[in-house]
Amino acid sequence: MISLNKNLHFCKILRQNSTLFSLKDKINVIQGDFHEMKGLKCDVVFFNPSYHSYVENLSFEEGLSIFENISPDISMILEKALEISNNIVMVFSDKADISELASLFWKYFEKKGDLQRISINIELMKFNGKLEAFIVYVGEISEVNFFEKIPNKKFNCK
Repeated sequence: MISLNKNLHFCKILRQNSTLFSLKDKINVIQGDFHEMKGLKCDVVFFNPSYHSYVENLSFEEGLSIFENISPDISMILEKALEISNNIVMVFSDKADISELASLFWKYFEKKGDLQRISINIELMKFNGKLEAFIVYVGEISEVNFFEKIPNKKFNCK
């Protein structure tokens, strides 16, 4: 597994935690910018986008625009992620306006002329009955059933 983060502090914490939990030999921690990675190919790209202008008391009905409140631009993140892998997992805040996802994916795949390829699954993550986050699966990974096992498939990066 490769973990990539621009923030040195988070990289140090991940290295400490991976050692603490005996995972140091399984996680390659890289301090760097996702958009500057060249030639990286992986089975799955996982990301949790950063929000700017986040208002803690924003009600769910108002929503947090994935186009206006995610930094860097969500379209750029998606494009770079799809250069690295055909399988993407994204975690969005419970306040995110996920209705915007349809527009995001439509614009990207229409531009690429590849509308047949869209396969998306959205999971609601709840804790004690309260919505905490949305997890969005894109690509073949979205087609894995909760009760299915991935037969001896190892996901790795080169």
